[in-house]
Amino acid sequence: MTIQATTAATTAARRGGHDTPELQKAFTDFVGQTFFGELVKQMRATVHKPAFFHGGMGEDIFQSQLDQILVERISETSAASFSDPMYQLLMAPRS
Repeated sequence: MTIQATTAATTAARRGGHDTPELQKAFTDFVGQTFFGELVKQMRATVHKPAFFHGGMGEDIFQSQLDQILVERISETSAASFSDPMYQLLMAPRS
């Protein structure tokens, strides 16, 4: 989760936890990056290094940074499709 998203969530919580666009964005970023981060991590665990097309130590070093950027981009484009219903349930008034 980015620093801006954390700050937005903290600011919204100080306002009494009311529904704000900043809170929804922070929730979407957190859910998306958590879900897609775990998805990419598990994907990498199942794929073995190829015999001829492996990038060596350089690939091993920078793979996590590439995965983080990949997760951020995927999260930006499609996290709202499953985080929005979760957010609506979270913010629904309870009786």
